[in-house]
Amino acid sequence: MALALPTIEEYIIQRDKEFGFWLVFHTRYNDICAFGKQLENDQFDNFDKKYIDNESRNYFLNFMKENFPTIKLTNIFDLVDPSILTYPYLGSIAVDCVQGDEAFNAISAMYGNPFEAPISNKAVFWVMKLEDAIKSHTKRQEAIDAEFGDF
Repeated sequence: MALALPTIEEYIIQRDKEFGFWLVFHTRYNDICAFGKQLENDQFDNFDKKYIDNESRNYFLNFMKENFPTIKLTNIFDLVDPSILTYPYLGSIAVDCVQGDEAFNAISAMYGNPFEAPISNKAVFWVMKLEDAIKSHTKRQEAIDAEFGDF
């Protein structure tokens, strides 16, 4: 079933704040993108749902519900190369927090500060600047226009 979710870039642009924050629970994605692990046989199977750590994801959701029930959480599509136009939802969640606020500090204590090295591949707290989100989103729109043209 197709989902109508924003990409992380769209989410950050819509928020219109200096930084956007999200958590990725896809261990393969985190191994490659956060920890720089080498690929086996150059196979980037980053979109396989078997790598989603649902236990860590559920723990995070329960933690937020209990401790920060007013913080908005949004399911988002992960950050991928702008030329990739379709891919599955892999469990990532954007967090409507601001650097240094109580929720940001609590999440950073659990998963590592997103401005520093991550702690575990089970859940990585990511950050992106608004200007980088705009650049990536523009590249994706150009790829969409090149693929599908004007409608």
